[in-house]
Amino acid sequence: PRASLEFDRKVNMEKVSLPVIKRWIAERILDLLGFEDDILVQFIFNILEDAKKKRFSPDPKEIQIQITGFLERDARTFTEELWTHIISASRNPGGIPTSMLEATKRKLAKNKRRSGSSRPSNDWEDDLMLEEARKKALEQSKVKLEENPTEKESEHSAQLKEMLAKKKK
Repeated sequence: PRASLEFDRKVNMEKVSLPVIKRWIAERILDLLGFEDDILVQFIFNILEDAKKKRFSPDPKEIQIQITGFLERDARTFTEELWTHIISASRNPGGIPTSMLEATKRKLAKNKRRSGSSRPSNDWEDDLMLEEARKKALEQSKVKLEENPTEKESEHSAQLKEMLAKKKK
């Protein structure tokens, strides 16, 4: 696989959004093991966080060796996927891997097609884009109100003005 060849590639960890990567690590470990392993997730995360703090590129070969006892035959696949995400994240402005950004866009588009119904979710994609989407929606609704108040809002404003006028008399 291509990722093994990329194990020699150095990355600038300062450009990587570690919370996003940590979320992926936790989900992937759950997929592979069939249960949550907070100790393993934290162990891997600490390696990456240490590399970021000390400004060096982590060694994926070393990570693979260190997690083999936990993941056994899945250690190589996991490390290749992790490293692919880290390389991608280091190249993107927000420090988020391209595949995760694309998944978020697909999910937002899918939710929009569902007549805009919002349902509670704990997906990392939602965490990434939800706040930004809320801000944009809020800005757009403010602009719409300023340009074009709805009939109900105009009626409400008129009633308030009328009440104020009566109170002044």
